[in-house]
Amino acid sequence: MRSSTVISDFDWTVVGAGPAGIAAVGKLLDAQVDPNKIVWIDPFFKVGDLGLKWYNVSSNTKVSLFNKFLFYCKSFEIDRCFDKFPLSKLNPEDTCLLSYISSPLQHVTEILRKKVHQHACSVLEIEPYKDIWKVLCTTKQFTSQKIILAVGSEAKSLDYPKSTLSLEIAMNPDLLHEKVTSEDVVGVFGSSHSAVVAMYNLIDANVKKIVNFYKSPLKYAQYFDDWILYDNTGLKGYSAIWAKKYLDVKIHPSIERVHVQSNAFTDYLSQCSKVIYAVGFDRRRSIKIGNINLDSYDKTKGIIAPCLYGVGIAFPEGSFDKAGNYEYRVGLWKFMDFLDKAMPFWLKDS
Repeated sequence: MRSSTVISDFDWTVVGAGPAGIAAVGKLLDAQVDPNKIVWIDPFFKVGDLGLKWYNVSSNTKVSLFNKFLFYCKSFEIDRCFDKFPLSKLNPEDTCLLSYISSPLQHVTEILRKKVHQHACSVLEIEPYKDIWKVLCTTKQFTSQKIILAVGSEAKSLDYPKSTLSLEIAMNPDLLHEKVTSEDVVGVFGSSHSAVVAMYNLIDANVKKIVNFYKSPLKYAQYFDDWILYDNTGLKGYSAIWAKKYLDVKIHPSIERVHVQSNAFTDYLSQCSKVIYAVGFDRRRSIKIGNINLDSYDKTKGIIAPCLYGVGIAFPEGSFDKAGNYEYRVGLWKFMDFLDKAMPFWLKDS
């Protein structure tokens, strides 16, 4: 896309109001972008999936990093009211339920919505238009010079012929209690943080038995002086403590672990009355964006195409750690840190 002589409705469009979208709007404002030239689009403005689905999940992020995120953008204005949130009373070195960060993020959302143009609707299609972008939504359409996609992701699924409990249900103890009984044998696919949360929620729900089908061994984050091995893929916080106690040191009496390539896999699967898939996430693909290959985005700068950018769990930064492991950096502070590095390129892009 060339430097355009066409006058657009907006200079910047931010799609998505989860943590990454909140960070993107905040960084634009802190960079002195004219608020009247920014439009923010989201159907709910409820802190994305974190606020709508995952609020009852134990985080693997320390409270200190949540606080760092909240105070990083001056435009968030969190310093005026932080003390009123329960998050402010927690030990910075502990982890917590995501509800603790969801509440202040909702407050920040309302602050930012008053500063920029915002529309509570869904984006259906983005297409090139006279060297700028045309954005088609459920309720309106407009043009924009640049677009930031912070569209989030959806849980992956498998296709075994079993009754499936969604990951959203598995992560929420209250919802899960309504969907299982003491006679259920539940298969949990995966060995990630989400799989561990699903298993201890199922134990609390008093199901008859859990079969943990796994492909990869349990992996724990290892803390060094100035870096973390398996920072993005290893278990942390309460999930790590629980997994070591009930999956490594001594298997919980209600759990059996079965490798997916084991000869016994089919027999164990046949015992399951329900299954839960905790096997990762895929970028949400609800927006039609022409012939652009979103998978080929620049993993260091977040550039998808000229004047089209991505951030958050849908477009995470990729990097090598000190041990040479390549990981995607996912987490609130990591999204903010990524924007710190990427946005200077976006601001100069034309």
